Amino acid sequence: MKKDKIYNFIIWERPAYPGIIYLPAESCVLPVKKNFGRPWGITYCFFEKGMIKVVWWKKEMATNGKFMAKNFLKAKYFNSKLQYSKKLALDLDKILSQIKNTKLSGLTNDDFLNLFNKFNNIYLDWWGFVQVIEPLALGLELMFKQSKKVSQKEFNSLTAPWQKSYSTEAEEQLLKITKKLLKKKNVESELKKYGQKYFWLNNGFGQTKYLTAAHFKKQIVTLIKKDLNSTEVDKILKLNNKRLKQIEAEGKNLTKGLKLSKIQKRLVYLMQFFTNFQDERKALALKTNHYIALLLKELAVRSKLAYKDVVFVLPQEYSALLDGTFPRFKIKKRQKHFSLIFSEKGLTILEGAKSKLKESKLLGELNSQKIQELEGMRAMSGKIQGRVKIILNPEHAGQLKKGEILVTTMTSPDFIMAIKKAKAIVTDEGGITSHAAIISRELGIPCVIGTKIATRVLKNGDLVEVNANHGLVKKL
Repeated sequence: MKKDKIYNFIIWERPAYPGIIYLPAESCVLPVKKNFGRPWGITYCFFEKGMIKVVWWKKEMATNGKFMAKNFLKAKYFNSKLQYSKKLALDLDKILSQIKNTKLSGLTNDDFLNLFNKFNNIYLDWWGFVQVIEPLALGLELMFKQSKKVSQKEFNSLTAPWQKSYSTEAEEQLLKITKKLLKKKNVESELKKYGQKYFWLNNGFGQTKYLTAAHFKKQIVTLIKKDLNSTEVDKILKLNNKRLKQIEAEGKNLTKGLKLSKIQKRLVYLMQFFTNFQDERKALALKTNHYIALLLKELAVRSKLAYKDVVFVLPQEYSALLDGTFPRFKIKKRQKHFSLIFSEKGLTILEGAKSKLKESKLLGELNSQKIQELEGMRAMSGKIQGRVKIILNPEHAGQLKKGEILVTTMTSPDFIMAIKKAKAIVTDEGGITSHAAIISRELGIPCVIGTKIATRVLKNGDLVEVNANHGLVKKL
């Protein structure tokens, strides 16, 4: 294949299983088209060794994103969609509460399937709306850059979000509890409330973990053992606020200096708004994954399967699984390699060797030996040298040592442990609304996003220079 073929795609790679991520993947095509007139585009999902590689054609997504962006420029359209999104979020919260308050093991198979199907329908409706963000962000960016010539640094300053991400808010709340504990105050009640609010923080599409008050107390005790004191807590909190105020001031001053038109200002506003909207989406999605896992564990018990097997069964197959007509040999084939391809014509399922061949034909092989310099997009400025640590699975975030450079496909909230120790961040994918772009600005960490090939070209231990001022990563 041609060396640059990989640049035709947007690729998202993460730990994930079909049973947890099926509906978010399905929503990218027909549900998004139903809500916004265009889909993301054909969506390829390749599963292997507990990982998913989701692939979209970049040109198709950009074209569809520009179509969506033009509609969102209209205030009436934007407001109506925003109201609808709030309704969908409320509907999802209600069904999650119903699942939480239902003794699943006490339901008949029919009632259990009815509840599962009701949840799936509501969940798909919600994803069919909130999945607009990625193509829309791409379309908004293209429209702005076509209407106004700005440097990448200026563009990032204009579109940087002024609000705290939920991961920063969660950290700050925990630090405030830490400060009270340092003063010998009883914090058990606050820890319980904190656990109830943030039990989902370490969830993903690969596995879920219910974090208890005891887990968070252990975190606090560890921080105190590392000599964290009240003065340092205050410094961290003040620094977070100072950084965001600085970002806001830079954005406002730049807006005035560039003399943006009314439409350009609107584009900037929408990019900032949907960056924050995406953060809210992530929080609710990770919380929801806990309840999906509860349903799948109950399905596993009823079907006499291990959880690791039932996650390879698709929602439309649950009824057949329970009545004994689902061919269980398919699970073993899917665990070797599995493809789900969503298009406007429908769903294509490939298993085993046929699935592996499809991925190979689409993406081919990338020869990384001759590539010494990568180019991406500056998310947060800075220039640093360090050793590479490639982490694809956020469960391995603890393996990154302080001062190493985090290299991954895209970051997510469960990477926060690694991000805080990293000298710099380099990602394959990501745009202005990506988690890496948001969190690197909040924490002041040099960050280059959208290199496309960093995880394929770089190796653990490579000495590299990350020149985030110019979006470059160079092997030394």
